[in-house]
Amino acid sequence: MHLLLIILMWEIIKMFIPQNEPGVFYMFSRIHEELGFDEIVDISTMTPDIFARRNGELVGLELEYKSSGALRHYRVSNEDPREGKWLKEGKKWKFILNNGNINKEVEDPHDKYRLDVQRGLLLFKSVRDKFSIIVCWENNELFEENIEVIELENIFK
Repeated sequence: MHLLLIILMWEIIKMFIPQNEPGVFYMFSRIHEELGFDEIVDISTMTPDIFARRNGELVGLELEYKSSGALRHYRVSNEDPREGKWLKEGKKWKFILNNGNINKEVEDPHDKYRLDVQRGLLLFKSVRDKFSIIVCWENNELFEENIEVIELENIFK
């Protein structure tokens, strides 16, 4: 029976290779049971994209063409790091423009944010309260926290 599922999945992939996020939605909806999900419970235009049941547990899934697309859900603010830098003072983050002016201030009384020094972005420390699984066609990002990533392209290689 397992071989039959693999053959079926391969036939689906040969007919349809995702080119974008809606393509990943389509593919996931076709093969979610083969990936170990009992059912799709809800599809949303907000984060997470899908709630599904796996082993009886409700899980939130974020679908992306490339896993790096999930990074936008980590961003606290959209300031361009080429225009300045984030500094933390007490329980507040400040975006200081290159000319020295403060462009934005973000309160962080519960220490929920972190600075990605390499990218210069202010990010949530965790998105686990939003979703716990990323389903993507291509996994091109390493995440600092333990987020499960299901890379569909890798399944069909």
